[in-house]
Amino acid sequence: MHLEKDPSNFVMSQSQPNNSEISIFDLVYFLLRRKKIILTVMIMAIGFGLIYAFSQKRIYQVDTILLKPAYENVESLSVHMGEPEILAVQVYNLFFEKLKSRKFKKRFFKDKKIINVLSGTSNHTFSEKEFNAYLDEFIAFIKIKGNRVFIQSTHGENIAEWLDELILLADKLTVEQLVKDLKSRINKEIRENQLSIQSKRSIYSKRKEDDIVRLQESYNIAKELGITDHLFVPNVDASFSKVVSAELNSISKSLSNENHLSEYMKGTKVLQAEINALKNRKLTDSYVLGIRDFQEKIDRLSNIKIDTTNVKSIIVDKKASVNISPIKPNRKLIVIVSAVIGFLLGVVLVFLLEFIKRYKLLITNNSDN
Repeated sequence: MHLEKDPSNFVMSQSQPNNSEISIFDLVYFLLRRKKIILTVMIMAIGFGLIYAFSQKRIYQVDTILLKPAYENVESLSVHMGEPEILAVQVYNLFFEKLKSRKFKKRFFKDKKIINVLSGTSNHTFSEKEFNAYLDEFIAFIKIKGNRVFIQSTHGENIAEWLDELILLADKLTVEQLVKDLKSRINKEIRENQLSIQSKRSIYSKRKEDDIVRLQESYNIAKELGITDHLFVPNVDASFSKVVSAELNSISKSLSNENHLSEYMKGTKVLQAEINALKNRKLTDSYVLGIRDFQEKIDRLSNIKIDTTNVKSIIVDKKASVNISPIKPNRKLIVIVSAVIGFLLGVVLVFLLEFIKRYKLLITNNSDN
């Protein structure tokens, strides 16, 4: 049996086991003869693709690029919050924590009345459920990847303004929180130093009373021993010294505090003078040990001035801008894909129709035989 020359019969020819292979040219010729079917399917597929492409809402995207604050942006905060290099990273991270917060996004959503834009009305009173639904829709618009912040939405005329103002508000609230935290730290330290001063004053009063009691006891001992003047004054009589030494040895055995020995040796005159001085002494910081150091710290902390003029939590490297063309749907790509799919479906349909035709012919021939 020879090879069928009519490409329209190539399917039947392939069914014969001894036939030669069909060339690519015969296959192309076969498809060209049925190009109307293929073109019809392609046009239908492109039509469906266009309907789908134009039925989808256009989605626009804007983005902004953010950098860590510079030294001068955190310098006024670093006075009491650490090294500027470390603080810059902490402030930058705090900004993104604020930006990711649902509470913050809800505040921005309410302040800018974005629900009116999303709903297309400004006169409707929304229920809590409706409000939360629109809020969730807005939150879904916002995406963060590294140091880039995106907004994707069908409202291309609004999203650039939304994103820029969102960044500004997050920066403002972050700086306010930082200043508030810094002031809280300063006030806390001031209170701690004030408490230390109060404590030292209170303890000093008690210690003064303790000193009077101790001196009074030493005075009584000196009076009992007959020690009027200080024992260590020059030209003390030798016999008197021996008597006093004997008395000191006997008394020292019954005293547990060795400081008492030195106190009553001053004599009643000196001890009485010290007692009178302590009783007449008014409470004054001049005698309170270490109190001036705390007062100095309070004065330094109270004079800290926080200049927020240049304080920033981020640097905006690139502001938001709307793309000329929407990112979705990609209508050109949809049309191209539709055309390719239509062509493939058309080819499959041609082969399927040819197969059915040949199959029916084969059955008819067999029945005639």
